[in-house]
Amino acid sequence: MFCVCMWSLRSLVMLLVMKSGKVV
Repeated sequence: MFCVCMWSLRSLVMLLVMKSGKVV
């Protein structure tokens, strides 16, 4: 469960970064 939660958080952050137009 914890792993899934972390993965979801990471995915969300990645999406936000992509939307912002910034590349990590």
